[in-house]
Amino acid sequence: MRQNQFIYIEPEWLDERRFVPVITDFTRTTQPIVRYRLDDVLVASDQPCPCGSATRTITRIEGRQDDQLLLPGTNGEVQTVFADPCSRVLAQILPLTADYRLVQCRTALEQMFMCQGIAIGRLQWTLTAQTPPVQFDRRRRRIICQWSRA
Repeated sequence: MRQNQFIYIEPEWLDERRFVPVITDFTRTTQPIVRYRLDDVLVASDQPCPCGSATRTITRIEGRQDDQLLLPGTNGEVQTVFADPCSRVLAQILPLTADYRLVQCRTALEQMFMCQGIAIGRLQWTLTAQTPPVQFDRRRRRIICQWSRA
């Protein structure tokens, strides 16, 4: 058991509330972790911790920075939508054993996108029926962004 654990988490701010943590572990004696940038996007809370701690509190984990969609917003600007909320929407509406229609997925995702200010009329949906390739050397991704800023 470690006696004095001291980890410094430096926020790399993405906007006024969201940040990516950069970790330094001062207690490691082998394989140092110095300014290790995680891929998680965290949302800072504006409320103090109920326990009275003065450290930064977070509201939620927004998702991973490399699992995001860049979609056209209703305001004309590109909006970022993280894969985690999309996966939660699909997990709620598409049980593994259920028979479903693609329109249900699309409708549920469009509702979530509208709440995030996405111009859903500018999205193009494509249905492809194929078995995804198995890649043992990479993390499996359920949502992949193939659109880029022009």
